[in-house]
Amino acid sequence: MEVVDRTFESLSVGEAVSFTVAIDGKMMETFAHLSRDYNPLHMDPEYASRTAFGRRIAHGQLIAAPMSALAGHFLPGRRCLLLEVRSRFLSPVFADDLLVYHGKVAHISNATRTLKVQVEVMNQDGIVVLRGSYEAQVIDVGAIGTV
Repeated sequence: MEVVDRTFESLSVGEAVSFTVAIDGKMMETFAHLSRDYNPLHMDPEYASRTAFGRRIAHGQLIAAPMSALAGHFLPGRRCLLLEVRSRFLSPVFADDLLVYHGKVAHISNATRTLKVQVEVMNQDGIVVLRGSYEAQVIDVGAIGTV
């Protein structure tokens, strides 16, 4: 994924971007290791098979994490300082799901140099699995790359 370098003045309400993330078992294992969340619903196929889901489901925060990429790569991009992330998990995500992350600029504040982006994530079947938002500030970058 390429990182865009957008100035605050170049951003506009209504602007949107989308990208795709494939969820797989290795990603779920790596996330469990990083987060230390080994809940059997996520990690134990036998346990998960006895639940209403019938199989392991991905960690919610694994599904929310690409919102950081949306902010840091696209809206606003490399000048991003992420201030807040909100997410609501609407449907389970499984290994081998293909997720489309769609972000749309909902609000821009000139006074604080911030933008609010609404996010919706859908799986390969068109089911919305997450709705959320984030707020990011667009920072100035000095001549030698320091904040």
